[in-house]
Amino acid sequence: MLLIQDPTDNSILHCILAHAREHPSDQKALLSGNSNDFGIHPVQEQLRQAGVNKFFSTAKQFLDWFTSQAHRDDPLS
Repeated sequence: MLLIQDPTDNSILHCILAHAREHPSDQKALLSGNSNDFGIHPVQEQLRQAGVNKFFSTAKQFLDWFTSQAHRDDPLS
C-alpha cells in the first residue's frame, strides 16, 4: 500500500507498521523530523491503528515526553 510517495520513506513506514503490529502490548512512539511524510493524516491513522500513539517531529518533544514517562514509573516522584 502506497502511503508515502517517496519509495524509501514508504518502505520505512511499512517496516515501522509491521514491527508495531508484532508487538501489540508495547508502548510505541515515533520520532521523525520528516513530518511532511510521516505527519500527514493517512500515515498518522495507520500508525495509530498499529499502536504507535505518539509522534514527535523534534528530539526535544520526544525527550520531554520520555522524561515524563520515566517519572511516572518512579515511586519517588
